[in-house]
Amino acid sequence: KGKQQSRPSSWHVFNSLAMAKGAPDPLFKARKYHPYHVSSYAIYKLCCVLLTLGPCLAQPDTPGYRDGWRLYQYPSPLRSSSKDTKESSSTPRCGSFHVEAQGSTSFLCDPDGLLSREGAIHVHELLDDVRKAVTVECGARQGPMPGSGKESNRKSLEIGVALVHKLRRTRQDPVAEAEGFARGLHDKWGVGDAACHTGALLFLSRVDRTMYVSRGRGLEAILTDDRIDEVMEEVKALLRRGDWDQGVVTAVEMIGQWVERGPPGFWERHGGLVLMVALTVAVLAYLLWWERKKKLEGRSYEEAKRKLERIERERTRLEALDLAESYEGLMSCPICLEDFEGEEEE
Repeated sequence: KGKQQSRPSSWHVFNSLAMAKGAPDPLFKARKYHPYHVSSYAIYKLCCVLLTLGPCLAQPDTPGYRDGWRLYQYPSPLRSSSKDTKESSSTPRCGSFHVEAQGSTSFLCDPDGLLSREGAIHVHELLDDVRKAVTVECGARQGPMPGSGKESNRKSLEIGVALVHKLRRTRQDPVAEAEGFARGLHDKWGVGDAACHTGALLFLSRVDRTMYVSRGRGLEAILTDDRIDEVMEEVKALLRRGDWDQGVVTAVEMIGQWVERGPPGFWERHGGLVLMVALTVAVLAYLLWWERKKKLEGRSYEEAKRKLERIERERTRLEALDLAESYEGLMSCPICLEDFEGEEEE
């Protein structure tokens, strides 16, 4: 009251008239139904949700992907009968289309899809080629098996590959966890000949950043710890670049090559020790040579010094002798042929 009221604008007048006639508010209509009117905060929240859930939604829905795999949950790559296929229909499969085929003989299991389709095909074919081409002599250290000939004493090398995104940790040491998981799968799948133990299994876990190679007793003399360490060093460089396909292929190829080469020879087994001993002997020989050289140089110096002192003494003696002779010549009297004056007076 008593204050001057502001004059309503034309928009307010138009809006009041429109609402009086029962027409909807045009401003409300524009805000509600305009397709491009989205707040920046809503866009921000949507991006955060997509960034958080996107990787999880993009990965395969396996029980071991989020919580980590346990040994009894991990599937088997071999299904030899339709009955096994029916029983395993409710359990996770190994993830590769060629491994899930009935009667497959490939020990490759990748339920979390770490390998690409092309990489899985390559690994499957490589495992098959190694099994057909590489053989191991059974009982080489214990002698031939009873009732078996020389040819039947050789068994095929079988390599298994198990890949996981994550393990469910039950131990503090991740390496010990990977070792137990790999050995458990080795026994569960039955990789290699049951009597000769000619099998190896490569295990890799991405989140745990662990790798382990399980070997049968028949490969202990061939697939030594040094050879396994060399395989791991080669694979680590590829896995750091994210090249899982080539990393698994390289590991399988190197294991097959080492086994095909046979037990390590003398230089491979003791080459490092021989090199160390040779280097030590060379250093000791150099030190002895240097010490002898210094002694010889010292002896030469002392000998030269003695010779110089002797020469100096001889020179001094000769100089003294010459000086004495010169003094003797000065003190000698000449022969007097005539008498001195005054001799008669005396």
